[in-house]
Formats: sequence, structure tokens, C-alpha cells
Amino acid sequence: MAGYDFFALVEERSPEEVEAMTAGMEGHYQAILLRYALDCRRVEEREKQKAEEREKTRREGLRTQRAPMMLMRKLGLIGAGEGAVARLPLGSAILEFDLVLEKNYVSRDDAPFYPTDNPVRKERVFRAPMVAGSSWKGSLRSAAVENLVERREEPERKAAERIALVQIFGEEKGEEEGTHTLPRYLDDRLERKAKGTFFVRLRELFGDIPVEEMHRKGRVRCLPTYFGQIQLDVLNPRERKTRAGTLPIVMEVVPADSVAQFSMLYVPFDLLGRREEELRKAVQQDWKLLGEALVRMLRYSGFGAKKSSGCGKAKIRNLRFESRLARAQAPAKEPPIEELLELHSRLEAAP
Repeated sequence: MAGYDFFALVEERSPEEVEAMTAGMEGHYQAILLRYALDCRRVEEREKQKAEEREKTRREGLRTQRAPMMLMRKLGLIGAGEGAVARLPLGSAILEFDLVLEKNYVSRDDAPFYPTDNPVRKERVFRAPMVAGSSWKGSLRSAAVENLVERREEPERKAAERIALVQIFGEEKGEEEGTHTLPRYLDDRLERKAKGTFFVRLRELFGDIPVEEMHRKGRVRCLPTYFGQIQLDVLNPRERKTRAGTLPIVMEVVPADSVAQFSMLYVPFDLLGRREEELRKAVQQDWKLLGEALVRMLRYSGFGAKKSSGCGKAKIRNLRFESRLARAQAPAKEPPIEELLELHSRLEAAP
């Protein structure tokens, strides 16, 4: 109770009054407690001032891209557009949803001259921060590959799923060289029987073309995603021994809680002319794999840079789906694919 009274006394008086009260009381317990309470009050005020300065810096560093976003939307550069699925082949579908960032999105632009050394990637004309369609596709494929590797199933089923990923995303090639290629990674992580079955089925589908010379587009096309905000962030690496900051790194990020539109086109061009039952079965299988990859990418692995620090995770809102799985020209507004409904529920329930 005494400690509470001293702190209350300090709160009611100015620092000069407290100093005057304790003058001539050196070593007395009341003077010690009063000065301790005064020091605590000063520390609290300093911390409050620092927090206000940080918030002011954050607000000043936050830049909105409202005008470019409005112009891009007016020009039809965001999303696939209303009724676009009706002009696509049978079995095609368009998946769109609102993406809400849980943490900052970090990427790297290749601009040669820029005020900071770490600018976020932007669209070249309107300069709005973006996630390129190729980046979405790469992150999706990476999540789908990890799902395949972790799955506990028979080698034949794993080989069939690996073939399905080739049909969805395209051939297993990239810019990596040496031992870090996707085919080498899958060959090392999957069973030998699954590897042999995969190459047998690959030859059945595409002939005796060597894997290195295979050029095949996938069924999935991801459209660019544009954000409406940019914020400056500061990283301060610390020495392991002294724990002191070395050199602050200023970088651009898309802040948490930013909202953007994700759009993905699914066009099974290699299934044209197939029977409707066969087409529906293949499409359902593809959407099941895509749904699992979306859940892993958005809720667990993330996208963009600094994923190990938790950046690039997001939630889904207002999921929209249109498909053509019937011979009629009019697209189906309600998804006839059960796996997509399961995907939506999993995304909403994912922690």
C-alpha cells in the first residue's frame, strides 16, 4: 500500500516538486521511494514518446496507390472480367477472391535507380506494388510439390499425382542448374518405384521426348495481383555477442491488412474433345490438388520473400468461382466441384 501511495504522489506532482520534497532527506527511505517512483514515471514517459514517434514514422512512410488502382480497375487490368469464362473452352474455370495480408509482403524490384536499396516489386507503368502471375504459379507449384512429398501413399498414386502436377503447372524445369532442379529434388525425395512409374506414364502421354527437351504449358494461368499501399520498414541486424545493432536496412513492404484481388484461370486445353464424364473427373482431381496447394501457400508456407519470418501469409475473403463443365454456353455461377467448396471451408477454418 505504501508503494502505491508513493507512486500516486509522484503522479500528482511535477518532477521539480518531487525534487524539492526530497531535498535534505538523503538516505531516508521515503526519499528513496519517491525518487524511484519518479524514475519509473520518466521511463514510462520516454517509452510513450518513442511509441508515438514510431507510429508517426509509420504513418509518414505509408503511401497509398489509390489513384493508380482506380485507373487500372477502370481499364480492366485487375481480374479476369465479368463473363470471361464463357469465352473459354469446356472445363475451364476462373477462381477469384479478396486477399487480406496477415503480415507484410516483401519482394524485390529490379529498378536500377531508387531511393532505397530494397524496393518492393511494382508494375512498370502504374507503379503499383504487385505479385506477378509467374510468382503466384511458382509458389503454388512449390506448395503442391511439398504436399506430394509429405503424402503417405502408394508409389503408383504418388506417380499419378506427379503427372497431374505436370499437366497443371507444366514441365518440371526451371532456371535452377546442377543438383537444385525440381526433377532432381523429386527423384531424391520420392520412392524409386514412384520415379519409375512416373517416367513410364510420362512417355505414354508425351512420347519418347527427353524430359530436358519437353516444353509444355500447364492448365493454370495466374493473373498479377496489385496492392494499394506501400510502407517503409526498417530491419536492424544485431551482433550475436553484443546484441547491438549494426547497420539499419530500409526496405519497402506491402503492410499487413492490405487487400488485393487474386485471380486464377484454369484452362484444360489438352482435354478438348474428351467425354464429359472423363473431363469432369480430371477437373475435379486438378481442383483438389490446387485447393490443397492454396491452403498451404496462403496459410502456412507464405509467398514472396522472408517467408521463414512469417511474411507473405494471407486470408481469403469473398471467394468467387465460375466454370464451364456443361455443354451449355452459359457459365455456372455456383461451383459444381465439391472440392472447391471444401477448399473454401478449409481456408476459412485454417488457423
